[in-house]
Amino acid sequence: MMMYLIAGLGALMGFMLLGAAFMIDSQESKQFHKRNVAKVLLFGVVWQIVAICYAFTIYVAGFFRGLEWRRVAASHCAAEGISKLMTALFFGEVVVEGLEHIPQGSIKGKCGPAIIAPNHSSMVDVLLCAMLAGDFTWVAKSTVFLVPGVGQCLYLAGTVPLSRGKKSSAMQMLEGCRKALDDGWSVLIYPQGTRDRLSWRPWKYGAFKLAIEKQVPIVPVSIILPDDTWTSGSCKLIIKAHPPVAPPKPVGPTEEMILERKEMSPELWKKMDAAIQKMTKKVESASFSAFPKDHRFRKSE
Repeated sequence: MMMYLIAGLGALMGFMLLGAAFMIDSQESKQFHKRNVAKVLLFGVVWQIVAICYAFTIYVAGFFRGLEWRRVAASHCAAEGISKLMTALFFGEVVVEGLEHIPQGSIKGKCGPAIIAPNHSSMVDVLLCAMLAGDFTWVAKSTVFLVPGVGQCLYLAGTVPLSRGKKSSAMQMLEGCRKALDDGWSVLIYPQGTRDRLSWRPWKYGAFKLAIEKQVPIVPVSIILPDDTWTSGSCKLIIKAHPPVAPPKPVGPTEEMILERKEMSPELWKKMDAAIQKMTKKVESASFSAFPKDHRFRKSE
């Protein structure tokens, strides 16, 4: 019996290590040396264990308290609790600024929802975004739902899945976001799509299309991670929400609406650029520039 138990625990640990390795992006892996791989894998395993505990608790409590309570609990309590614990264990101080710009109480009709649009360069971004503490749902890669614990929390929170490179999945994602906005939930979507620490990817049209169709503002969010995020024992992470940007009025069919991003992109870029340049000076160990000088506006127009 003991042998079966040990074998089962070994298989579970192996599966979690695979999940942790799966969470590491090829671009992000260039940020740390081989000696730091152990820390990153440990980070992934601990994240899964903590997420499993939260997911199990919410599943059980949600059975008695209902689906809506379960979704709110996963979106707020679980996400924020996991984030605070993980950042305290592995990184250090987290500075959260601009919370007044994140819609609070939108699902209760106290205010309108918004599109929350952060830059995306690391899996750590997810932890920081969870600290924004608004009534919002997420858009996440469908493959992340396969990660033990993390996937269950995403499901409980009503996260909208997206499969890369599939037009049908993109359409389903947009429809899921529309429903969330109609229900009063803001939507957090990474406009760059996939994460990239080494360059600034042009924004995809999904966030702009949703904002214009539903006439909801876009709240730009800047995330600052020092170069030594994974290599230092302690560092300062910063996330800042900026004042919302109102979308332009639609001037044509849906297909033409995405062209309106030309009107919104420069304003969003400038706000995020100025904030990042200013905040980078506040990060003691940061030397990374999130906006390469030759790559700011050209591709977004």
